[in-house]
Amino acid sequence: MVLSISRLVQVKGIHILIDAFAVAYQQIPEMRLLIAGTGDREYVQQLKDQVHKLGLQDVVLFLGNEANIEKPLRAADMFVAPYLWQEAFGLCILEAMSAGLPVIGANVGDVSDLLDHGKQGLLFEGGNIAQLTRCLVDYAKDQDLREKMGKMCGEAALDYSSIKTYQGIQKVYEDVLRPKLR
Repeated sequence: MVLSISRLVQVKGIHILIDAFAVAYQQIPEMRLLIAGTGDREYVQQLKDQVHKLGLQDVVLFLGNEANIEKPLRAADMFVAPYLWQEAFGLCILEAMSAGLPVIGANVGDVSDLLDHGKQGLLFEGGNIAQLTRCLVDYAKDQDLREKMGKMCGEAALDYSSIKTYQGIQKVYEDVLRPKLR
């Protein structure tokens, strides 16, 4: 079960994910794709038309705006962030990591930092359907890899806990103010 959660707008790259999923699905027909989120109506319709044109309407489910995000996170085996733009901070990626899901992320913006440059998830060049397909197939075929990356993602997400964030901010203030206090 592949999951992507985002605002459904062009720059989030869901159309790229659907194309890559279509190719991966030919190799692994047990795969399913869950797409959570709402957004630009025209784009959402384009995505639904794309799914229908590819004959994937029985294996791709649009969840809409999911109020209880834990539900799809628990149902998923992997999370994909196929962004095409310079994502400043992928909150949905962090939520998936916190749930212990292995993540596939586009190597754009700070996504590679969240995934520690591929050490805690698989990265692909944004917009590259072949690379994304390879990542989907690699995770789908290798349960050990999914489990290893999921565990690493879960551990890495702890670095973003409220207490660690507070401590980090406090240290910055102390470092800035310390010379002035002497």
